[in-house]
Amino acid sequence: YDTPSEALNGITDLAYVDAVRIEFGSSYETLDWCDLQDLRDKEHTDRTPGCPQFWPDAAGQLRFWPSPDKAYTVTVDYFRSMTDLAVDADVDSDIPPAFKALVKWKAAEILSFRLRDPNARADAAAMYAAALRRKVGGEAFAQRQTSRQVGRSPHRYR
Repeated sequence: YDTPSEALNGITDLAYVDAVRIEFGSSYETLDWCDLQDLRDKEHTDRTPGCPQFWPDAAGQLRFWPSPDKAYTVTVDYFRSMTDLAVDADVDSDIPPAFKALVKWKAAEILSFRLRDPNARADAAAMYAAALRRKVGGEAFAQRQTSRQVGRSPHRYR
């Protein structure tokens, strides 16, 4: 991209920017975020171009301070905006496969509550709980201490 504003405009699924890095030869330096007022204060006190150190995003544009003294390669780490799944053909590729059952049953539980269907809500809640137990039992850390052991620990809160 030729300008920072083109960089953000080129991202079609931008939810928000997480980090901005600038390339120095073969390494990357993470720039510090600052709010727009801090940027204005910095620009007011020092207008000398140099290697960017700070960035805010303002009105969909990425800005730098100090203003770049040459062309740099910038990498933008960002969170994608989620798209609504509207028809059966839509792909839910944003959801990791291991969590699809959890999302499906929790959504069914919430929807059945909104539809005032207590039987469907109870069924969906049971299926969600079962999927959660399978997830926790298979991939999460197992509890290593009982509540009695934790209670006797000198590190517990009193």
